[in-house]
Amino acid sequence: MRDPLDRRRRRLLAGLGLAALPLPRLGWTKSAEALPEGRLVSAFYAGKGEARRDWLVWSEPAGTRGGRLELPLRGHGLCRHPGKPDHVVCFARRPGDRLWEIDLKRGAITADVPADEGHYFFGHGVFSHDGTRLYTTENRYRDSTGLVRVRDAQDYRVLDEMPSGGIGPHDVRLLSDGRTLAVANGGIETHPDLRRRKLNLATMDPSLAYLDSASGRILEQHRLPHHQLSIRHLGVGASGTALVTCPKSNLVTLWNLTEARLIASYDIRQPYGAALACDGAYLITGATGEVHRLIPGGTPERIHTATGVWDNHLLWLDPTQAARDGVA
Repeated sequence: MRDPLDRRRRRLLAGLGLAALPLPRLGWTKSAEALPEGRLVSAFYAGKGEARRDWLVWSEPAGTRGGRLELPLRGHGLCRHPGKPDHVVCFARRPGDRLWEIDLKRGAITADVPADEGHYFFGHGVFSHDGTRLYTTENRYRDSTGLVRVRDAQDYRVLDEMPSGGIGPHDVRLLSDGRTLAVANGGIETHPDLRRRKLNLATMDPSLAYLDSASGRILEQHRLPHHQLSIRHLGVGASGTALVTCPKSNLVTLWNLTEARLIASYDIRQPYGAALACDGAYLITGATGEVHRLIPGGTPERIHTATGVWDNHLLWLDPTQAARDGVA
């Protein structure tokens, strides 16, 4: 397996060159002052090659507070820790060998958790509703078995595991019953020694699986018509409204899922992450470094531009409620 420290050593060799690299700025335009109190959190990177740096960035658009923390690897998925105020868990991008618990108030990594020998993370996880367990999507690469592993939410040791129902489990969500897990099995075989090379394109078998988190039993499994339609990310919400970002089409779409109806579409360059703030506005980040605010029925408003690239996922932390993602 590739030594994850190699990249850190190369960064040290970059030395003085890193000092000149623009850091992600945390200032917001005047129009952002009307946003509700809360934190916007995302992985972020700037620079290329040896000079590249990876960050976790957070900000509070209604004020001036916020911060950034350099990460040893590229971050991806995020989830709020329900038992620790101001803490989030960030997962390294797949195939990744780390997850980090991060204290946003202190701007510090409070737990650096390596993947177990023979396993690697797939960039996502979700906490149980009572905050005692963390479910992580992982792969056992000797036989390419996809797993959902159950971890203690305090020290992150593995308590149990269950088959995900396929290869390459990526996103995982806990449904409102507090017991059923929805897992996006991407179907793509990878190996940490080969980085992100896809090893089984001809035989891919993506699926959406519903698991009983208590017994590990697969309750339902759904496959798409074409075997190369990889399923990666999921959204779960109560109102039946969803915002979808389409980076390669420079498009954001808003849907009524109950009626299977397109409500509106918006032109935004390379949109990636989306989150729903507590005032009903969507926040959208992208590869251009821009952050947009979108009120349904209105037009996107750019409220921030950073020098670098936001990662695919955005987390909005309302101080009085649970974390929100891009589904209303």
